[in-house]
Amino acid sequence: MPFIGVAIAAAVGLPAIAGTLINIGLAVGLSFVSRALTGAASATSNTGIQTTIELGGDVPRGCVFGETGTAGQLLYANTANENNNLLQMVFAIGEGPHDDLTRIWVNGKARTLTLVEETTWHKKFRVGGFVAKNGTPLLYVYFYRGYQDQPVCQELVDWAKPSTRWTSTDRLAGVSYAVVSAFYGDSAFDSGIPRFLFGVRGRRLYDWRLDSTNGGSGAHRWTDEKTWTFSANPIVHLYNFERGLYLNGELVVGKGTPPVDLLLPHYTAGANACDEPVSTVEGSDANRYVCATVVSADEEYGSVIERILETCAGSMYDRVGANGPIVGVPQTVTYPTITDGDLVLGRPVKFTAKQGRDSLVNGIFGTYVKPEDQYAQVSYPAQTDSAAEAADTEIRRTQTDFEAVPVCSQAQRLAKIKLRLSRLQATATITLGFRAIVLEPGDWVRWNSARFGDRTYIVLSVKQAKDQTVTINLREIAASAFSWTTADQLPTPVAGEENDGGGLANGVTAFSLLAITMVGDAGAVTPAVRVFWSPISDPTVTAVLIQYRIVGSDDVLTARAEAVGAGEWVVSAGLVADTAYEFQATIETAPVRETVWTSWVGVTTGKQLASGVVPNSITPEQMTAATR
Repeated sequence: MPFIGVAIAAAVGLPAIAGTLINIGLAVGLSFVSRALTGAASATSNTGIQTTIELGGDVPRGCVFGETGTAGQLLYANTANENNNLLQMVFAIGEGPHDDLTRIWVNGKARTLTLVEETTWHKKFRVGGFVAKNGTPLLYVYFYRGYQDQPVCQELVDWAKPSTRWTSTDRLAGVSYAVVSAFYGDSAFDSGIPRFLFGVRGRRLYDWRLDSTNGGSGAHRWTDEKTWTFSANPIVHLYNFERGLYLNGELVVGKGTPPVDLLLPHYTAGANACDEPVSTVEGSDANRYVCATVVSADEEYGSVIERILETCAGSMYDRVGANGPIVGVPQTVTYPTITDGDLVLGRPVKFTAKQGRDSLVNGIFGTYVKPEDQYAQVSYPAQTDSAAEAADTEIRRTQTDFEAVPVCSQAQRLAKIKLRLSRLQATATITLGFRAIVLEPGDWVRWNSARFGDRTYIVLSVKQAKDQTVTINLREIAASAFSWTTADQLPTPVAGEENDGGGLANGVTAFSLLAITMVGDAGAVTPAVRVFWSPISDPTVTAVLIQYRIVGSDDVLTARAEAVGAGEWVVSAGLVADTAYEFQATIETAPVRETVWTSWVGVTTGKQLASGVVPNSITPEQMTAATR
């Protein structure tokens, strides 16, 4: 039926976009490094995408950084033409000039975009898959970039009902928006008002490296948005957020930090590091680090900064009132090697070689944003450390979701960096003479100590005393934590098999087993089996159920693994050494639906004999929990 009586048309009207909100937040210090040390997950308040349409006039201002997905804010709906068979909808994308519309999904299905018209201010696309029987296209979308001098969309004026609903003065100056024009025809849109998701290359930003008047080379000028260009660089995002983005002199997104308080050399070094290419199995990532996120004006500053820094393993440092970032690449040690003879006599030396057991991490799993799947959060391959597992004598996983990372290999690199940093556990506090006054937070130093070993550290803080001594807090770091080769990259995981009921998983895939032994503190060896499957991102899957039994036995034991995105679990309860077992697995879902078990897969547990253990005896570790 035609688009008649669109309920939202009169209700939505043309509300004004909400005014600027005051942000309350603090700059993030040592963010990535600190979380890597503790194994803590990030605590951001937003995600890289906005897939739900926002309604009403009280929606906070915001914009898109990088390329990601948004459903936009519905500003206006109108029906016109004969029998009301034309539907017009206007969706606000963000504040200020945005670069381009790159993808579109209609009712959850990807559609092609064919450029029909382009000006400085807008583009018009024909959307594929919606054609009348006579060949007439039925769906178009206009993308207005969001410049303050952009003209009105004349089609909205021409079809407005009544004519005063959209006039020549309704330019949405300074707002990037999409206009959808859908003509009802035959079977097109027979399900009613269509749903849209837009893939957007986001905010055009100022890059000081492209400004010949600010130490760079190029035509960028802070005072002229027309000279700005699109950037996916996290540090370019950070710089623009720090300085703030304005509309007619009003701060709409960001902090409004004076440029004198931004350490430009640190921003330049960080931005350049993000732009470096990185080798991958597929060829190479054009950039080491990219960021893709929707930033809202009602978010705390710290949440936005942390989300941006998370995409580049970065940290922010405050140096005498000014701030600057350091991204996840090795730094050069320039300060002379510190020896025990450089320490100030009589001042306490604090050194800790290892963190508490509750801080140990030997594996990281989580999700990243996949553009091809409507910017859904899907699992990246879990990053694990078998040597660390042996040292810890147990599996210790933590989840880190990279909510603004749109590249699987980048998510893997970030997880690997975080895992390696978490294993560098030494911390220290030492006091040096006055020459150490040149040290600043974020610097790397080498301390070759006869007592505590030869290690590289990052300076966490510097404090100068009245007697001209300098006390520095250190934590262990290494260039190897940031290394990456194609051999480190794991295949992009595929979530569980799809059934015919809407793409939900009905079982596990890539099911395999590996017999291992676990060594306790007293030297006793316990047989165990590591169970593997393809990490599952289906949100309705609550656990992986694992059944196992001795070959030929009817006595079946069950294990339940809730970390379905980790792709692995260790089973040890009830296992007997040097014995043939078989395992099978399926999934547990909410709500409950029919699932399938894998076929039985065989494995033989290892022999069990350790120093201090009498042959043919049994240790408490060998008993089941119930027996103990």
